[in-house]
Amino acid sequence: MDKIYIYGTGSGARKYYNNNHQYEVLGFVDSNARVNSDPFCNLPVIAPTELVKSEYDYVVLANEYAATFYVLRDLSIPLQKIKFIYHKSLLEVMSKESQLYFGQYENPELPLAAYYSLAMSYQDAANQEAIYSSEYDYVRFKLLELLTEQIQQQNISGNLAEVGVFRGNFARVINTLFANRTLYLFDTFAGFDPTERETDIQNGYSAPEFFTRNNNFVDTSVELVMQRMPHPERCIPKVGFFPESLDGLEDNLHWCR
Repeated sequence: MDKIYIYGTGSGARKYYNNNHQYEVLGFVDSNARVNSDPFCNLPVIAPTELVKSEYDYVVLANEYAATFYVLRDLSIPLQKIKFIYHKSLLEVMSKESQLYFGQYENPELPLAAYYSLAMSYQDAANQEAIYSSEYDYVRFKLLELLTEQIQQQNISGNLAEVGVFRGNFARVINTLFANRTLYLFDTFAGFDPTERETDIQNGYSAPEFFTRNNNFVDTSVELVMQRMPHPERCIPKVGFFPESLDGLEDNLHWCR
């Protein structure tokens, strides 16, 4: 089990600690910590500088302040060891970093591919944190925002579907944005088929830890997903393997993947 420190000693840190089931928490980090700081959640509280001589796998930023990220970067903590759980702090960091990045070039279109890699590295820091996080995949959700705007501006009719629902985080947003449309939810609702999982790993489509970290995505069900939908009466689960689960479906669909 990976070992982590949680940056913060407020309500966000407590909530994350109480809901964490995948990491061993070594303690908490507080910028104002002293040698004799009181424990938090019965675990030690250390100053950021103590991380330099500590052994751990990740630091989870359990607050909305982008400044805590720069405290860690000033200590040369690698990005690979930092995990965001608040969308606000991630966006602030990416905004600042993008301004600095594009400021190096007269024509910002030239380094766009390189910047995309930079953006994805920050996105990965957020996504790796937790599949159960209440925060979201920035790139994916901004794409949905643009698609929604286009659909509305062009008066595109029809219903929608998501292929690969898992616990319904993304479907919940689609259901919110398109409350007056039917949303088809395609998923096995039982995790990945072992044969397909091994094929993905062998072909290099996914790393083994992608499946092991998320327990092969079995931690879901139709009932759980439907409970999370703001307009469940507009949602139709389609259980099974896609595209076989399309059988019997007659509808005009605009796919959001």
